[in-house]
Order: sequence, then C-alpha cells, then structure tokens
Amino acid sequence: MMEKQKVWVPDPVEGFILGKIEDIGHDGQTVIITEDMKHSRVTCNLENIYYAEQHDQKDAEDNCKIC
Repeated sequence: MMEKQKVWVPDPVEGFILGKIEDIGHDGQTVIITEDMKHSRVTCNLENIYYAEQHDQKDAEDNCKIC
C-alpha cells in the first residue's frame, strides 16, 4: 500500500530530499528512490520520513490554502 508513496527523506546537506517508497522492511528500514540525481537510493527508518503531497499540479501555493 505505501509503496510508491511520495515522501521527504532527511539529508544532512540538503535538509530533505523528495523520493518514493520502494520497500519497507520488517524492522522499519525503508528504501527510498529519490528524485535527486545525487542520491539514487536512500535507506532510513520509517519514523524519520515525512509524507509528501501526491499531486504535483495544484491550485494553491501551499498546504495552508487547501481545504
């Protein structure tokens, strides 16, 4: 279900990198395929990722205006 979900992954240099969940292990380790060319694949704990909006095309400038 969560595979292909867009997420923000923490990065020590960039802050956060946008990617999609590829696999979630039984121990909570999650493999993320990033959209950043410098990082093709990142592994981190599921607790450290944040879900991103699924739709790239939207009418509001930010989440505050979406209701």
